Amino acid sequence: MPFPFRFYRGGPTDHVVKYVAGERRAEGRGKMFLVGPRTTIVQVPTTDLTIPFSFTELTLDGQEVVVQGDLLAGLILDEILKRCDFSINAVNGSYVSDDPDKIEDDARHALQVYVRREVLGKSLQSALTSTASIQDAVQDAIGKDAKAFTAIGVEVRNLFVTSVNPANLDLKRALEAKAREEMLADADRALAERRMDAAKSDRGLKEYEAETAEGLERRRAALVEARNANVVAEAAADATAIAKRLEPYEKVDSRLVFALGIRELGMSGRVGQLNFTPEFLAAIHGAANGAR
Repeated sequence: MPFPFRFYRGGPTDHVVKYVAGERRAEGRGKMFLVGPRTTIVQVPTTDLTIPFSFTELTLDGQEVVVQGDLLAGLILDEILKRCDFSINAVNGSYVSDDPDKIEDDARHALQVYVRREVLGKSLQSALTSTASIQDAVQDAIGKDAKAFTAIGVEVRNLFVTSVNPANLDLKRALEAKAREEMLADADRALAERRMDAAKSDRGLKEYEAETAEGLERRRAALVEARNANVVAEAAADATAIAKRLEPYEKVDSRLVFALGIRELGMSGRVGQLNFTPEFLAAIHGAANGAR
């Protein structure tokens, strides 16, 4: 006769509960229990479940859209133990009922109510361009009222809406074609605007260069005019200075001035020998007689 008892160890991420004759005796994560004829082992996963979903819903204007994404959820232990059969075969560790498989379907049904409510309030165009807002709105609605999930023993951890697309493939292609045309039109407008901006910049640069050249010419003319004025002023100053220096000699006999000049020239040391031609002396003599 085979030995009626055996040991069963749960996985490290499973919460294992031991029932003896229907009474909850012991439990814990990854626990090992002695299993006998009256023992029932229940094993509930503690890791989060990733539940993919794909819902076909109607928009406000009567168009069908497909909303796809993933629901991240955890199991509420006490609720699961009350409403589902998670008992296992202690020999091979498999579940004895299909309740564990139904949890994901139950979670999808609960989620669809929230998604449907949100999509129904949007037009097709709004729904197609509001993936993030649909995700946020559904998460907010679940956070405010999660009874539909807690009733089935599920706690929502996160929600990811990855796409919202038309259910009608022809409509989808038409919208994609329209989007492409709009994108190309935007690209053409952007190119035209860039070219116009470039032309404006080039014209502005040429105008700036012309204004700069004109300004340089004006400054150059002003410099030349100022330089000429300085030269004239310096010449006038020199003439005035010379006139001032010669003013004391205006009433002096020219012969004396000439003699003083000859004397000064001789004392300067720059002249070694000075010769006077008869013509020069005759001219001097004539000038002297004329001065009398």
